[in-house]
Amino acid sequence: MSNNQNTVLSLTLTQVKNLDSSLINEEELKKYVDLFCNINPLTSEEKEEVIRELFSRLAVKIDTGSCVKEKNHVSWYYNAKKSIDGKYWQRYSEYLITDQGFAPEVVNSIDRTTDEIMDLLGNPTQKEIFSRKGLVIGEVQSGKTSTYTAIINKAADAGYKVIILLTGIIEKLRQQTQERLDNGFVGLDSTAFVREKTNVYVGVGDKNNKFSACSITSTSSDFNQGIAKQLNIQLSGLSVPIIFVVKKNKSVLKQLEQWLKVYNAPTGSIDAPMLLIDDEADNASVNTRKDDEDPTAINTCIRNLLKLFTRSNYVAFTATPYANIFINPETEDEMLHDDLFPRHFIYALESPTNYIGAKSIFDEDGLYHYMLHSNNDCEQFVPEKHKKEFEPETLPTSLKEAIVSFFITNVIRDLRGQINSHRSMLINISRFINVQNNIANQVDEFVRDYQREYKLYSKIKNSYKTHEKITFTKKIYEKYFVSIDTKIKENIFEWDKIQQHLDEACSSIVVRTVNGGNSKKNLNYDENEYGLRIIAVGGFSLSRGLTLEGLSHSYFYRNSKMYDTLMQMGRWFGYRNHYADLCQIWMSDQSVEWYAYITEAQEDLKREVKKMMNANQTPADFGLGVRNDINSLMVTAVNKMRNTKEISTSISLCGTMIETTYISSKNSVNEKNRRTIYEWLNGLIKSGMQPSRYKVVNGIKSELDQKNHFQFLDVNSENIIDLLSRFEISKYNFNFRSEDIKEMIDNDTDNLLSKWDVIIADNPKNDKIEICDSLYIGPIGRAYTYNEDKQYIQMSGSKSRLGSVNYAKGGLTEKEVAEIEEKARYFRSEMEKNKSFNQNEYFNTGFVRNPLLVIYPVILTKNKNENNKFKFAEENRIYFGLSIGIPDIDGKEKIVYNYKINLIKWKEIIGVDDDFEEETGEE
Repeated sequence: MSNNQNTVLSLTLTQVKNLDSSLINEEELKKYVDLFCNINPLTSEEKEEVIRELFSRLAVKIDTGSCVKEKNHVSWYYNAKKSIDGKYWQRYSEYLITDQGFAPEVVNSIDRTTDEIMDLLGNPTQKEIFSRKGLVIGEVQSGKTSTYTAIINKAADAGYKVIILLTGIIEKLRQQTQERLDNGFVGLDSTAFVREKTNVYVGVGDKNNKFSACSITSTSSDFNQGIAKQLNIQLSGLSVPIIFVVKKNKSVLKQLEQWLKVYNAPTGSIDAPMLLIDDEADNASVNTRKDDEDPTAINTCIRNLLKLFTRSNYVAFTATPYANIFINPETEDEMLHDDLFPRHFIYALESPTNYIGAKSIFDEDGLYHYMLHSNNDCEQFVPEKHKKEFEPETLPTSLKEAIVSFFITNVIRDLRGQINSHRSMLINISRFINVQNNIANQVDEFVRDYQREYKLYSKIKNSYKTHEKITFTKKIYEKYFVSIDTKIKENIFEWDKIQQHLDEACSSIVVRTVNGGNSKKNLNYDENEYGLRIIAVGGFSLSRGLTLEGLSHSYFYRNSKMYDTLMQMGRWFGYRNHYADLCQIWMSDQSVEWYAYITEAQEDLKREVKKMMNANQTPADFGLGVRNDINSLMVTAVNKMRNTKEISTSISLCGTMIETTYISSKNSVNEKNRRTIYEWLNGLIKSGMQPSRYKVVNGIKSELDQKNHFQFLDVNSENIIDLLSRFEISKYNFNFRSEDIKEMIDNDTDNLLSKWDVIIADNPKNDKIEICDSLYIGPIGRAYTYNEDKQYIQMSGSKSRLGSVNYAKGGLTEKEVAEIEEKARYFRSEMEKNKSFNQNEYFNTGFVRNPLLVIYPVILTKNKNENNKFKFAEENRIYFGLSIGIPDIDGKEKIVYNYKINLIKWKEIIGVDDDFEEETGEE
């Protein structure tokens, strides 16, 4: 858009910000646009574009989050607001709408959310001492920065004098954050203080420069005692709030502590209200050997900073509910008594409707599921397991396709009028700097070859018929642009127009590595007025915190199964206004399956916050729930890999449904399991049990929801134990172990697991088999991946799932299913209310039901690894899997068991080497 268009857009948004967006129509918007066009002339086409953009922004919605807090919390902020002038927040909210393009309704939601969080902090005007601790959970790249910047502005309005913001361990990330705070809070270029500049207003300072804040740190320097001494600043003499934006680095934090002590704490403590925000609190698995980045040392520094102030708040921001504060402590008691435990509140943020998150990408029916493409062929280029001396050879086809697709996206974005916007592609294949440099050299050579051919032949009509690289480009255009079906598709233009603009759109594309200390130099977006177009090759530096401006293409091939690491590596999460339909992600099928799995696990855990809020439970309850969650095992194990030979932790399966995703490929095992199922079902029937289509509830006989499937109701737990004792389950099902389920049944003191329902999966379209005497069913078909070395078949599909959601309704009537779904909707955000349910939701709403066993007779269909055929699939052999659902019932304590596993066996299960090093930096 032109400058005039942006001005009209901002002015119109400012005018309509207090109106109900549902009542705003085209005529209303046109009235304001015409008014502001009198001083900012636009053509009729430019006016139409502005109106379309206004509708797009006004359509964005966001819900208020959910919170669990300490009992007997005393509210203060809402009453105090009447005496707070709110100048910092008012200025920032205007900046969000006019300069950052936030929809007024989104800003109003941020306002409501941060009001709630402010009320959970201490009152800065009170004289009594306080030390409050809280945690805010928000999705990766979802706008947590906007939320804590809003809190900082409101804290300044309320009377907070000192604000400390901790970023990650990377200086480039700290600089990015500092720049955002300069724009969103300080209002001045932070280098103005240290370089004695004057009148250097930025961001909110352009809105109103009559007030500002003081910043000792700058975009050019982290905290430095020498500079601080030169400025001769004392907190008691400041009339404005002061902010420090610092890395999580022991040396830096110790310098800050010492300066505060020497110059501002003559009595040993500082009598000023302080807010400390930790923006990198989700390093759940960080276990670095670098002294300056050691978590224990850094946490000690944080505690020391907090102790300096008589009135302090510590607010940690995390992108995963599996945060280190819940997972790292050895015992539950240690967790609850940790100085940084968020004992006062835990707040789960919601994301706006235009946010591209894990759920919308990895759900089968997600709006952005079309972005995903397989790059399994990358294994031949750079194996998932490789050493730093490894030398990659020929670029894989999938990477060539990804790069050329990025070329085409540059053309389309130019043709859409986004000429000066930044464009980025990331390639994350290795953590080793030497390997990254080698990859970057090959990619650079590939890019230059195409740039030369585009310059010579792209202007020649029909040159795609005679020139190989332009022929390949057209093929990619048809494969990834023409054929992609998405509801949000915008104009992608005809091929002839694309070809004509290949040279000018792609000639400025550069290939750079981003690793070690070069990220500031190589990701120099601010130095490129006309837009940087970059293919960034890296590892750790691309995996945590850094923002890649205009990211549209991601090529990811890594073997991490660690929840927090995977989510942080997802730089593709975020906002892609007007080019989301062009975005593409390449990753292995296994990575897609893991992302889908952990996305569902995290969604369930975030809903737990709302459930606990409604039940008036506390942060301690949530922390215990996270520790006992089966999926926390992945984080727990990595933390303990360096210093233990055995993993031991308390786990509960209540509220979850687990299954045998991995099935042995051994014929002898499957034959044994087939006989076991046959004999076990015969035993049920001989004991007097019969398949049922009905269930009596409160004296009323009702049809079962899944009446077309064979179901046995109220089966004794002894029968379930008998089956689990005889059925052989692959050890690679780390969360489905027969001995654990048997232990849970033994630990059940309330008889919650004494009676079970059983349902047999069935597809009537397939040829029937006899599953027990005179009982015939059609096995279900499942795609699969075969691992010859480990001798297992992995149920694949898009979610690596054996089960189907409908079977979670086993043993329930239609009315009971409706009641459960109604409760499940209540615990969802408004935007998720009408989405399909997952299996866990039929067990975690608190509804009273029997535990469930599902028997899956499976016939294998498509092999997802075409290079590794599994011969038995062609013989129509039947395989058997199991699934178990354990209800979490309101008012009943969760049943736990002790999960123990030898570390060597654990490493084998999750697929890491004995010399495993968790990624904490490049090598």
